[in-house]
Amino acid sequence: MEPIITVSTVLAMFMSMVNQTDNNQYCYNADMENSKVNNIEVYDNLKSGLKAKVKYTYVYDSNDRLTEKQTLAYNNMTKTWMNMSRLTYKYNDNGMTIEKCLWNAEKNEYSRPVEMAQYEFANGNVMAVNNYKWNNETAQYRNTGSMLIMNPDVNRLMAEIKKKKH
Repeated sequence: MEPIITVSTVLAMFMSMVNQTDNNQYCYNADMENSKVNNIEVYDNLKSGLKAKVKYTYVYDSNDRLTEKQTLAYNNMTKTWMNMSRLTYKYNDNGMTIEKCLWNAEKNEYSRPVEMAQYEFANGNVMAVNNYKWNNETAQYRNTGSMLIMNPDVNRLMAEIKKKKH
């Protein structure tokens, strides 16, 4: 099995946010095209009106798998969206890796991945999850946590599980 974050997964996450009627602290605006969520803007719902807060942009591959999620913060002084972070999703036969990069405003580019999470299925009913953080002193990733999940409830993952064709 292979975890895949697809267009339908992103759309389901958006619909879940929008349908939370008990939380009207935020308002959401999604830009969609061909049933794909391209971006979601989040606004503070203030008594005086809406105030732009954060924006998420999504990129998909030809298989409709999520390959990138970018987070931008709204700068009220310049009235522009400013890059904050980027998640990159890389898929393999047994799972996926998610890398997190932070925006470096001085260099006007994203940093090397500062965090990484690896999800790997073994024997069909065990999922290994390993988390890493970049250590500048050693110039290597440091494992910050590992776990094995027996019989993972794949219906609760933020990804769609597809069986690997042999």
